[in-house]
Amino acid sequence: MNAIFRPLLWPTIMTSLALIVLLALGFWQLERREWKDALIARIVERATRPPTALPPAGMWAGLDLDTLEYAPVTFAGAFDHENERHWYTTRDGQPGFHVLTPLELVTGGRVLVDRGFIPVANKDLRERLERNPSGPRQLTGRIRRSVERAGLDASDDLEANIWFVRNVPAMTGSMPAIQGLWAPFFVDLARSTASPADQRLDPQGAWDAQAPLQIDMPNNHLSYALTWFGLAITLIGVYLAYHRAEGRLGPPRG
Repeated sequence: MNAIFRPLLWPTIMTSLALIVLLALGFWQLERREWKDALIARIVERATRPPTALPPAGMWAGLDLDTLEYAPVTFAGAFDHENERHWYTTRDGQPGFHVLTPLELVTGGRVLVDRGFIPVANKDLRERLERNPSGPRQLTGRIRRSVERAGLDASDDLEANIWFVRNVPAMTGSMPAIQGLWAPFFVDLARSTASPADQRLDPQGAWDAQAPLQIDMPNNHLSYALTWFGLAITLIGVYLAYHRAEGRLGPPRG
């Protein structure tokens, strides 16, 4: 006995339209994955170039951070430890803070420098003052873009000096007593020999050990594409099951 398939008009039209949308979204995510892979590759190549001088303050207003983020730079200046800011995060499951310290550049202007991770127990500045570097220093780091606050980010606690977003305007704006031009970006200080276990400083004044370059740019587009394709397959299954239940798919009913 021959199988039959007599599709219903409106379910077929609606399913077809939804299927086209789901497949289009899946293929679009695959294209986005290729674009993101190429972007990350360009950033990694940029991040491994020899360092160049940090752009002077007179150029900050016109900087294209899309082409500069993660670029290695050299600069010189003196840390202002009394005004450091603490960005809450975790490292290997351990809660703590990244220390962002203002640095007065010898070329003029100021920049926030992320000196790395400290555990919660080391948050008190007085406990670290004697180990903090003083005076002008020649430093190397990577330019990083100020982070915009998202809707689900917790509110910063200015009184406790706990920040949940590395937003440069917010952090520098909380230091009204400091006059002068601030860089619109921050710099990740390069690490070399520090030990997170005992929190020894490395020669640059960074707080944590050398680690592989971390690109803060997730690339989840393949999983997104698989989700859309999975929904498309599910939709086809529901469509066929509906027609079978209606007696319009399968052997004729006697």
